[in-house]
Amino acid sequence: MTGKIMDEGIASVGGRNFQVRMLAEPDVFTKDSADQFSIPDFLAGVCRPLDTKDVKSASVIVDAHVGITECGSANTIGNHVAIGDLGQLPLPLRFPTIPPETSKVDIIIQNMSDGCWNVIKVIYLEKSISSAAALSMCSGKPFVPVFRNGPHAIKKAFQWALARVRGHHVHWHKLEDKSQDTLHKSSSNLWSPENDELAEGIRYINTFAPDCDALNQQTYWILTNIKPDSGVGKTPAIIAMAMAIGRYHVRRLGLHGAKPGWRRGKSLDNFRQRSPQIQEALFLDDPSGRRLDMADLKSFVTTDEDGTVSGRYNDARLTRNQFRALASNDTGDEPAGVLPADTTLDPEAFIKLLGPLFADARKKDILAVLKRCTTFAFTDSALYLRLPSERPDAIVHRISKGDIQKDLLAEKDKPHYNTYKNGLTVYTATYTAEVEREQAMIDERADYMASFPNVKNYIQDCNNTLQTWLRPVRVLPDSPESPQQTGEQAAGDLRLSLYIGTGPKPNRVDRASFNIPNPSASKARRIRGKSPVPETASASSAPLCPDEQETLVRAMDPDEEAALAMHDQ
Repeated sequence: MTGKIMDEGIASVGGRNFQVRMLAEPDVFTKDSADQFSIPDFLAGVCRPLDTKDVKSASVIVDAHVGITECGSANTIGNHVAIGDLGQLPLPLRFPTIPPETSKVDIIIQNMSDGCWNVIKVIYLEKSISSAAALSMCSGKPFVPVFRNGPHAIKKAFQWALARVRGHHVHWHKLEDKSQDTLHKSSSNLWSPENDELAEGIRYINTFAPDCDALNQQTYWILTNIKPDSGVGKTPAIIAMAMAIGRYHVRRLGLHGAKPGWRRGKSLDNFRQRSPQIQEALFLDDPSGRRLDMADLKSFVTTDEDGTVSGRYNDARLTRNQFRALASNDTGDEPAGVLPADTTLDPEAFIKLLGPLFADARKKDILAVLKRCTTFAFTDSALYLRLPSERPDAIVHRISKGDIQKDLLAEKDKPHYNTYKNGLTVYTATYTAEVEREQAMIDERADYMASFPNVKNYIQDCNNTLQTWLRPVRVLPDSPESPQQTGEQAAGDLRLSLYIGTGPKPNRVDRASFNIPNPSASKARRIRGKSPVPETASASSAPLCPDEQETLVRAMDPDEEAALAMHDQ
């Protein structure tokens, strides 16, 4: 019978229509039907003994007590488990080592009506621990679920079997059918309702509610102010880019039978189980900054070579040219002093905006990561884009056109994404045409990049093109003095007019009023010594200014000149 009930559960609920949801409050109920499983049947059909030789680690542990003497009230024991007061359990059921605070504990107590109980306690750990550590938590006989392929199928079948055990239950998990309307769906999947829809709901309540109810007009204000806003759609945007690059690699390399895809995880350790494939993107979704090593992050974003990142038992491998992305909600506050018309952001302010993501990392390590990747940062007012560069003063583009920072998904795509989130993939009528357009864009940019001698020149060209697109072009009307245009000016023709700056202006000096002397005419020289200046017939007849007169030597009469000559001899 070993594993028989588990196999039955996998066949019943192992498909994609079922999922296991953790509850905010424990579910407490009692089942005494004769067609339910007994605890010994559950242990034989779902579990296997925890043997340290066969089981090296475990994250789900079953602590079984079969045939113990009654030790109190089942309701009281269930309440202690529900509130997490595990130290108050009766001595036969008490844990030798209390499980971590992040763990959850279920309990099922079956009264045999002969003064004995059958009890199982199920410990759900956040991370797998060694079998020796698992044994230290058990006061009864330890078990773990039987081994089967597919961890998600085992998880769902385990909950399916637990719910069919006779006794008093306290459960922190619930198995749900996605196809039923009772499933609690995420608000990010449904998108927040518009204010007009909320107002229509308030009008309906006011119209059909009993007369004794007051018309509380504050309800509409409360609903519109507390409703959760939808995110910018970074996850579907990254998935769309990953699929686009995957299709490009499949087509470029001629990988027949290969399909593009992506692998998503909360830590780099999730990518160590499988060998990397160039058409499969790696998506690190909302990782914990405390667990993210900067050396591993730098290796993760280095896509131009094969690499590895640290794993639990062995390193996770990365392949060259594989699409890799990281999405995180850890960002700083809105940059201060930014005007709505700005098209760039100060590089230091951008580093500060990304500060929570990198925690206390050194600036050199941050720049080493930014050198190898394109960075998008979303705020309430704009999208900030930084292309790969190792320079600390690299340009950061500020983009707010079309309110792109509010939503990356078009309205026409949201219903299809909502359908995908519900587990159903539907292709639109324009899917094939849009994929062809997507691949044509990638081919065009790949050919354009190949025309540059190196990647840095291509990035510089992209920066210039972005700023040209972001900066508004202002065309001023013609001035009254401008000549009439003979024909219509072509679009984009922004040549300067030849008549700018040539008209009369009050403060403009007329060049014709200047008296420019003839350079061929001789001028009176400035004399620093006491030598005479002979008068020539070609001397300028123009009057000298006072400054020039002071520098001239006084003319000598013949007697003074003869006396000076005798003195020199």
